[in-house]
Amino acid sequence: MEGEFMKSVKKFFILVIILGATCGIAYKDNLVRDYKKLLSYTESIYGNKINSKSSNEKNFNDLNKIANSVQGSSTQPNKQVQVDSNTSKASSQEEIREELANYKYTVDNYNGYYNIIKKALENFQDSVSIKINNYNSNTYDLDTINKVLDDYYDIDYGIQGASGTVYSDGGTYVMKIDFKYKLSRNEMINMRTATQIKAKQIISKIITPNMNSLQKELAIHDYIVNNTTYDYDNYVRGTLPEQSFTDYGVLVLGRAVCEGYSKAMFRLLNMAGVQCYVIKGTANGESHAWNIVNINGNYTQVDATFDDPVTRNSKKVLSYSYFDLSDSQMSRDHHWDINKYPRCNTTAYNR
Repeated sequence: MEGEFMKSVKKFFILVIILGATCGIAYKDNLVRDYKKLLSYTESIYGNKINSKSSNEKNFNDLNKIANSVQGSSTQPNKQVQVDSNTSKASSQEEIREELANYKYTVDNYNGYYNIIKKALENFQDSVSIKINNYNSNTYDLDTINKVLDDYYDIDYGIQGASGTVYSDGGTYVMKIDFKYKLSRNEMINMRTATQIKAKQIISKIITPNMNSLQKELAIHDYIVNNTTYDYDNYVRGTLPEQSFTDYGVLVLGRAVCEGYSKAMFRLLNMAGVQCYVIKGTANGESHAWNIVNINGNYTQVDATFDDPVTRNSKKVLSYSYFDLSDSQMSRDHHWDINKYPRCNTTAYNR
């Protein structure tokens, strides 16, 4: 009897192990599928996936941290606004009359249209109605939202999507744009306010009047790397919060992914009087963001995320492997549209 009982116990534990393994595989498959969905969207924004190998494999950096466990993962959220290629046209006469009577803004050219969208994004507005003189759908489209976000990279604290509707009686055209956010307006306002206050405190602490552009860049780079931890745990679990994609994550919380690092560099360098851009491309085959900095009229590339590698023992490392590189140097494992950004040809500031 005891022998039969032990056999039953063994069978039970074998069944538990099989079920556990099956659930583990199912979990991994779901995680991979979710990441692939995310990757397919980010690739539509940043370009096609490029298979490349890191020249610094010992660092578990921004884009290859869990490459062995989850293939096709991405650190980028819905980076830019997901917009329809075409705005819809209202057919209800009652709706048309109502919108034509209640629009808030009037524009005569694209610059005016661009500036109103910028203002709406800065104010985290739910919607905006614009009367457009000489309207044509090729010029006045929703892609302008993404152009604004490219030009003013640090104004995004949770924009997720947008849709547009054109109302017309045949002579007058009003476009209504509805914005969708991941966070509440109050949350985004509080995040931005806290970030601005913290940024001013940092600049006053680490930047002095006698510093040149290179010294300012170095001080800001080192501050960000030394005071930020890559949000690896949430990245692995697929639970990255919106804050990790912002400069708020870096400057206030001290935890972010590459988008947050690049936004923090963008904010602090420009605040310190050093011209800085954000590059969106790929690194090690995954969607990624980093920076271009103007030092004495020479453009260089810097990737603060890659200079803050994740280590096995969680020990902080301050690296300069990706500090002020030329296009040629950075292109070893980073890829971007070279026609969109200033050329970086100097190696004079390599460390």
